[in-house]
Amino acid sequence: MSSQNRIKRYIIFAKRLLYSFFRIFVNSGIEGMYNGPKIFANSIPKSGTFLLQRVLYNMPKMRFAGTRTLRKHLHSKNYIKKKISSLKNGQYQMAHVDYDSEIAKLIEENNIKSILIIRDPRQIIISHYKYVSYIDTTHPINDYFKSLKDDNERIMAVINGIPGIVEPIEDILNSYVGWMNDKNTLVVKFEDLIGEKGGGSDFSQHETIKNIYKHVDISLNISKIKEIANKVFDTKSPTFRSGNVKSWNSQFSEKHKRILKNKIGSWLIEYGYEEKLDW
Repeated sequence: MSSQNRIKRYIIFAKRLLYSFFRIFVNSGIEGMYNGPKIFANSIPKSGTFLLQRVLYNMPKMRFAGTRTLRKHLHSKNYIKKKISSLKNGQYQMAHVDYDSEIAKLIEENNIKSILIIRDPRQIIISHYKYVSYIDTTHPINDYFKSLKDDNERIMAVINGIPGIVEPIEDILNSYVGWMNDKNTLVVKFEDLIGEKGGGSDFSQHETIKNIYKHVDISLNISKIKEIANKVFDTKSPTFRSGNVKSWNSQFSEKHKRILKNKIGSWLIEYGYEEKLDW
């Protein structure tokens, strides 16, 4: 688990821009400029944005839109709408944007393909506190999380929220439910996209990639799907920490579990992460 500085993050972003630029000059990139889909690639924070981006990054006809991830806390609603409206054929835009009916309508009216990736919230909690505490040393809340007594306090901060610092996990999940119920949005799970390299299933990974391509109206044969699947799990991602899908189980105390069953137990059941509350 290595820390990052601002320069390292800018270098990674610059490489993506260069790759996107040169994609225009290959056959699939040129074709994408004329008939490629426009994609709004949304995610609950710490739900596997890097996985979804890797699928789109390697998708024929597609290139990065050139704008950093849209975030509801950093960008105004008008700015977000402007960036979505300006999407061109063959471009994808990454985002952490909670549900908004105006934005959903804008996406539909502009024939943009909407995708949302979600993840077991218990793993989001672990990923979130470790990322802001130990990996992204430039993160605005790094100093606060480093000042907490121990990881138990950090976990509790992400679960319950701290005003002005971090939203409660329950509120974050609820803010994305509209997308999960949106008829024009394909919802994919981190656990289905991670593949065997990350503790998941290659079969589920291939099926999920196939569903993504079908959703955006791009046809691929099975060999191409497998080729892309081999590139999805990328430990060099600037936000990568771990592909483990169940590490929360060894890091939560009984108190953590009790609180979470009360706060998000019904969410876990509704979206297929648990059948009952006896975990």
